[in-house]
Amino acid sequence: GIYSVAADETVTVTVAEKKDEDDDPIYDGTLDVTSDKATLTAPLVMTNKFKASGSWNPKAEKTLTGVLKLNEGDFEFELAAVGDAPMPEGAENGKLVIACDADGKVDFGQIDFFQGTFDDVEYTDGDKKFHYTIKEVIPDPEDRIFGVVYDDTVYNITVTTTINKTNKLGVAVTCDPEDGWDLDESTATFTGQFENTYGPTPAKAQPGYEKYLTGEIPTEDVTFEFKLEKAAGDNGDFDYVKVGDAPFTTQTKTLTLGPSSQTDSGLFDEITFLVEGTYKFKITETPNTNGALDPCFVYDSKEYTYTVVVTGVGENLQAAGAYSSADEDQTEQTAEIAVFTNKYTPAPTLFIPKAHKRMSGEPTVEDKTFTFTMTPDAANPDEGVYHDDTPFQGEDAEDTVIVVVPAGQTDAEELFSTMTFRKAGTYKFHVEEIIPATPIEDGITYDTVHWTLTIEVEDRSGQLTIISNEAKQDKDDGATDPDGMTTFTNHVPKTDDVSDMYLNAGMMLASGLLLLLIAVFGRKRKA
Repeated sequence: GIYSVAADETVTVTVAEKKDEDDDPIYDGTLDVTSDKATLTAPLVMTNKFKASGSWNPKAEKTLTGVLKLNEGDFEFELAAVGDAPMPEGAENGKLVIACDADGKVDFGQIDFFQGTFDDVEYTDGDKKFHYTIKEVIPDPEDRIFGVVYDDTVYNITVTTTINKTNKLGVAVTCDPEDGWDLDESTATFTGQFENTYGPTPAKAQPGYEKYLTGEIPTEDVTFEFKLEKAAGDNGDFDYVKVGDAPFTTQTKTLTLGPSSQTDSGLFDEITFLVEGTYKFKITETPNTNGALDPCFVYDSKEYTYTVVVTGVGENLQAAGAYSSADEDQTEQTAEIAVFTNKYTPAPTLFIPKAHKRMSGEPTVEDKTFTFTMTPDAANPDEGVYHDDTPFQGEDAEDTVIVVVPAGQTDAEELFSTMTFRKAGTYKFHVEEIIPATPIEDGITYDTVHWTLTIEVEDRSGQLTIISNEAKQDKDDGATDPDGMTTFTNHVPKTDDVSDMYLNAGMMLASGLLLLLIAVFGRKRKA
């Protein structure tokens, strides 16, 4: 009961009816008691307050057809409330925009509904309706993913809540259009389905290479291999790089050069690019592809970068390729194509010519010295033969050797300088004896013949080989030597031969004087 109420005092008493199974009061009321002098006035005012609740969960899901992979954040979706419909946490001004995850899924979050009265609310027999839209956010043209056709579907969703006798809200979801979406009625989860397509015309590029062979010309065919592979470091997504219908893998190509051709070019397989991006490849030559001939080559170690920039134009992809390589200072330089130059140098061969002095007649009573020279022919292959590291060629080139015939001997020989042949070809050298102005001995006869030494050099599988070295005298029916020996014969008269020579010379001189005297006396008589 209520008592001890002073005059003009109001007392409020809460009156509660039975509670539901969740221990919430179903109906609450207040009793206001006012003292009116000796009489208490207590009008009972009961206000129904329903604390009913329910929820639904809007979602979206993106499907991307074509070769393009779906990445987190590629596409965004908007949930918008119509009017004052409640929204999930994070919404601003009745809108919430969420990007899809890598699986194309979007969860806007749960929307909770609470009802206690129906004042100023659209309802039918206790129902209340809330309206929403879900759509894909289509970017401005310059921000769109090239080649993607976006889905312009808009889902118009109506959520109807119904209060039941157990103080719960039943939630029903309907949507226009009627298809393209899924509903899990047990959890009131709505999922709008969106499908985008990707299908621009792919771009294509085909890198190439050139090969130059310098130095000597090989005598047999030689093969060179070139490699195209994905460059290391920052690069495009090679999942979108194909050769035909297959994924890109390292390519190798070969060229064959040889006696008939010292330059050639080739192409790698055509490469297809399915999406925009910058793609980098490395082009190199594979060393040591010629077995026993490899030591004869200086292989080109240069690395080229082939960069392909793929961009979208209209409904097509276009590819622009460019070559570059680092110079000696590691500065990147552009190039028109990947060029590789190899130098071929066969293994050299050696030859040592000889000068032979032969004495006829009287044996010498003391050592005799003779000088011989060798000069190269002007038609010899350029820089084909060397003395040490100096080419043996030109007008001033001369090799001199001194041959000493010991006393009492009739033969002696000496070696010219060693000749190193670095090129195949035919070489000629001219050999002669230097005749002194004053004979080294009275009566000696010097050999004035000239010899030509001809040496044939061939490249046999990378090794230069002398196949002939013949010496021949420069005169009709001149002697030859298949071993390249140049022989000079000098004659030394015997002592008796010298005496007779002097006697004959004296007699000739005396006869000349006698004739002169006769002629003089004859003239006097006539006078």
